[in-house]
Amino acid sequence: MTTRRPRLLAVDDSATLRKLLEIAFEGQAVELEISDSGSAGQLAAERNPPDLILLDFILPDMRAPQFTAWCAKHPKLAKVPLLIMSAKGEDVRTLFLGEPMVIDFLPKPFTAKQIVSHVFNILDRRMRGEALGPLSHRPMRRVSAQQRQVIAQAIYARMRPQLARLPTLIEQLGDNDAAPFLARKLLTPALVDELLDLLAPLAVEPPESKGASSPLFQGHLGDLPLLSLLSMLTGEERSGILELTDDTGRRLQLQLQWGAIVAVTCHDPKAYVRGAGVELPPVPAALWSHCEAEQRASATPVYVTLSEAGMLRGLDLSDLLARQGKQLLLEAVAAGSLRFTWRDGAPLPAYAVHHGRPLPLGQLALELARAEAPSTAAELRVLAADTRFVRCPEFSKRVRRFDLEDAERRLLALADGHTPARQIAERARLEPGDAARGLLRLARAGLLRERVEEAAGADLVLIADPEFGAFREDLERTLSQRSQPVRWRELASGEDVCAAVENTRARLLVINASLLPEQAFKLAQSRPSSPRGQDLAMVALVDGPQTELAQQLVSVGFDSVLMKPMLASDLERLLVA
Repeated sequence: MTTRRPRLLAVDDSATLRKLLEIAFEGQAVELEISDSGSAGQLAAERNPPDLILLDFILPDMRAPQFTAWCAKHPKLAKVPLLIMSAKGEDVRTLFLGEPMVIDFLPKPFTAKQIVSHVFNILDRRMRGEALGPLSHRPMRRVSAQQRQVIAQAIYARMRPQLARLPTLIEQLGDNDAAPFLARKLLTPALVDELLDLLAPLAVEPPESKGASSPLFQGHLGDLPLLSLLSMLTGEERSGILELTDDTGRRLQLQLQWGAIVAVTCHDPKAYVRGAGVELPPVPAALWSHCEAEQRASATPVYVTLSEAGMLRGLDLSDLLARQGKQLLLEAVAAGSLRFTWRDGAPLPAYAVHHGRPLPLGQLALELARAEAPSTAAELRVLAADTRFVRCPEFSKRVRRFDLEDAERRLLALADGHTPARQIAERARLEPGDAARGLLRLARAGLLRERVEEAAGADLVLIADPEFGAFREDLERTLSQRSQPVRWRELASGEDVCAAVENTRARLLVINASLLPEQAFKLAQSRPSSPRGQDLAMVALVDGPQTELAQQLVSVGFDSVLMKPMLASDLERLLVA
């Protein structure tokens, strides 16, 4: 009789993580199926229910809470355990407390050995019939690097006398088993008591704040464009609530979770439901009045309160909230003059966590471009110059987050970096002006960029920053709007910066000196003797006000030192200079 091997379903959009899982479970006594999106994972799970689901927290089309909620309601999957994988830290655990299906959590990055250990521990317990309880109600407390150093120094200070005895103890070891012998000699009751006194504060949960979260910063959007503010918050993977207020006192609320805008709402129920096009069942007047009062008080959308009352059965609440939120946000961007307050780390309401659907900034930029009046000059430039468009880095991953029109899909399929805009228009069966407008919109959204041959003499910017994704969309949008296009290239992880400078005709180099200090100083040292380096402007990025590092960088030859986050407008000023 052949025993069926346990089936694993892994749902993760990272090609690197999927490859790690393939390597980790190759040759193991399991069957592994991998999906790269939440919807694909749902189809796979429904088609052939697995014994365990490995679920990434952030997927291109949904978040893990939406996936787990779907599983909980599915008759075939309600008892399938899930292991959540996330690079967002232990805070993710709190979102799944009390959910019996979510029985383990593994922070990224992890090794093949770690994931195999976690998986087989779960499978073995399930095979023995043990109860697979939910995640612990006491998540691991985060400890900063500075705290770790202080703790390590304190432990060393208390153990130093015992460690000094090691040479003598080793002489006394004889035929004894080393581990238990040394443990008995070193870990005396007195030392254990001292260590417990030292570490006990870490086991105590910090008291919850009784007041509202304090603002991280506030200001006026007449000085800072809303899209730039959102690019900064999403690029830094912030969580919290952004409140916007216009001159009439109307308030808008954007809820961000680890850098993604998951919900947008307001305190005006009539403005929120405008244009929803939803046919509701007869709602008692008292219930509707309660829904409106709740939204005016807490900004909870009326549809959420109706759903909790059982009045929205058969409607996709996530889709409804996403559509209305996007409409509000587009109106806010068009308004321009707004006051803002950012409350960093403010807890999000349950509906945002469980029904929120990420709104990519690129999609927002695309919809704004659709609504703008045509720019005849820009269209003529694209058509007259036979401009070619290429897909931006990470295109296949980013395009899945967009809601595209049919014509835009055809343009993306034809933009190969070789076909001129006029030929793209013919093949896409579009008028030349319509095709040019579409290509420029897609470039503004961060899906395409203009290809400029190096021989044309256009400027080239090199970016050496492992955290470049934080301002990629802002940069692409700014550079695409210049009358003279600027080419840029992001250096790959581990790529030699000096070699890249020598092999290109770069005008400007931007390097994250906080993360790549050795490369930054090596480049500065080689610059005087480098033919390419002498004509190169060098800009260093630093994390926070690192005065000493900034002074060192200027002293060795950097033209400018900027504090992160860097905005595309900073780069624009450097190019003009």
